[in-house]
Amino acid sequence: MGGGLATKVAKNFSLYSNATYQFALNNAEGQKRDGINATVGLRFTW
Repeated sequence: MGGGLATKVAKNFSLYSNATYQFALNNAEGQKRDGINATVGLRFTW
């Protein structure tokens, strides 16, 4: 599962972010494995 967004701050400048969550549906040996990943950044174009 995941989602993200981007927002324009100025004509040439924007901010973006996204996040995901991962989970195992069928774990071998009864171990639980979950993961979280997130990214945040700035974008400038000229």
